[in-house]
Amino acid sequence: MVWKIKKISVEKWIKYVIMCGIFIGIVIAIFLMNKDMKKSTSKTVTKPVYEYTYSPTMSYSVKLKENKYYDEAVRNEGEKYIRNLVDSVNVTFGGDFQGNTKENITAEYQVKAKLEGYQVASGNKEIIWEKEMPIGDAHMENVNDYSLKYNLSEEIDLDKFEAMVTNIKGELGITLSVNLTFYIEGRVTIQRDKNNIEIPIASSLEIPLNSTLFSINKETGNPVSKQEFIKEQVNIKKNYSLIIICVIFIIVAVISEILIFIMIGIKEEMPEELKKEKRLLRKYRSRMIALSSIPKLDIEEIYLLEEVGDLFRLADEMGRPVVYLHGKDREIDGGKIFVIDGRDKYIYYLSK
Repeated sequence: MVWKIKKISVEKWIKYVIMCGIFIGIVIAIFLMNKDMKKSTSKTVTKPVYEYTYSPTMSYSVKLKENKYYDEAVRNEGEKYIRNLVDSVNVTFGGDFQGNTKENITAEYQVKAKLEGYQVASGNKEIIWEKEMPIGDAHMENVNDYSLKYNLSEEIDLDKFEAMVTNIKGELGITLSVNLTFYIEGRVTIQRDKNNIEIPIASSLEIPLNSTLFSINKETGNPVSKQEFIKEQVNIKKNYSLIIICVIFIIVAVISEILIFIMIGIKEEMPEELKKEKRLLRKYRSRMIALSSIPKLDIEEIYLLEEVGDLFRLADEMGRPVVYLHGKDREIDGGKIFVIDGRDKYIYYLSK
């Protein structure tokens, strides 16, 4: 048994458009596959390795002398205070450090007091003299843990500091406004493998001295919340599914190109005379008669016409039909149409 492949004939441009489309698809698939193959197998990522927070705290209360104006012996924060009734100010400094891994953590801090004599000129505060002194001993706490907390309380004896101010005024011979700043300073240090982290400790109270009625300005300090990051290379899995799809597509496309080349033929171009015949039939078929045979006629004169339109005008004027012989290989046998009028024959050849 012999298999015979029947070709499909199409216009030349149709075949070439199909083949070019498949070829473009192959090129795109190769490009995508090559691009994916050349992709780096690793990338740099940033990830947190240490997270920490630090929250400073500070509170104070004002202890009163025995008096007949207030029932309570202690006044709370944020009020106005009468200097003659105030005995002392109790202040508590604190801080809370929290990390997500166990580290060596050190807190170093000390409470200090600072006296400032100043005057205000044109709305600007100008410091004339300044005296700073430590209050108590320096402190250090060291732990190997996730967190560290510290807490330190001190009592501020306002009479003592005002006596110091009186002595300074006596020595200098000038009278100025004076502020007492009571503050804690230091740092929290986290010792890590590659670098240490330092967080400053800074909270303060500002109290005006030699004022009959005063309020206290409190500055706790800013809380801290941070992360430390490292950059490292991580492997990236290749998109093998895309590569497999591209390979399958290329194989199928190449096979398709071969099959199209073999099984789809190009229609032979029709001779100009047959094209002319098709146009003629499309335009005048309703006005022509097809004969299967032509009887023998006694024709005396034969007239050859140059234009097909002339033949149809003659037929209309004579009231005669335009006829042709129906052929086996083509519609109009011999490529001629004609009109017979008595013994005259008018012919138009399609080959003209």
